[in-house]
Amino acid sequence: GPRTISAAGRGDAAASTRRRKLLANNANRGKPLPDKGCGLSVYGPTMNINRDPRWGRNQETVSEDPYLNGAYAAALVRSVQGDDPRFLQAAFTCKHFTAYSVETDRMNTSNAVVSDRDLAETFLPAFKACVIAGSQQLMCSYNAITSPGLDATGACFRGDLIDGLLREQWGWNGSMIGDCDAVANQVFRYPSNETCVAAAIEAGTDQNCGSFYGEFGMAAFEQGLVTTERLTTALARILLMRFRLGE
Repeated sequence: GPRTISAAGRGDAAASTRRRKLLANNANRGKPLPDKGCGLSVYGPTMNINRDPRWGRNQETVSEDPYLNGAYAAALVRSVQGDDPRFLQAAFTCKHFTAYSVETDRMNTSNAVVSDRDLAETFLPAFKACVIAGSQQLMCSYNAITSPGLDATGACFRGDLIDGLLREQWGWNGSMIGDCDAVANQVFRYPSNETCVAAAIEAGTDQNCGSFYGEFGMAAFEQGLVTTERLTTALARILLMRFRLGE
């Protein structure tokens, strides 16, 4: 099918959701999705802003317009997850939260230096649309984010954005997953692997794509770096998603 950015050029979000709805139906019947991220938990849609044409993932996302990105995000979430108040056809994962498209070194030390206004007006509206549409899962990004008065902090470690903004202010109750090795790649900012894992979990990143939590999570707990309450909350969010998927 067409790339997202090509389909979005029509300005018709409803038309672009039909293929996604078909894929969700196939996934729910146990048929593998042809896209990357097979199964009932779908790693998409990419809702990052097209700001620089040199960014290597522009073709995955919608546009340079925060409103249009949000409209497509909401339409895709609703079409794939379905309208059942209790169960999901599939769980969509709006990504990558946030300021990802200003990266300079994707896998390691990328640092998005953005003002509070730019963050609010440019990078966050599409994710708010995802939350309002009921996205069961969000994915935090590889990059760090530097905001006024705050040093570079990995996106998966920004508790003020994950717990403070998404959950407390916007009322989102879904699960946050770190992009593949996005948590591990930030370990250079922390004294140890265990403190890195603990910082991400305490910030509200419930799970990670990769083995980092599995390798160092228990040690972080045994060292008292992460609380039982936080682990229980993270597990509850993950299990809620799986129950809603009928797993």
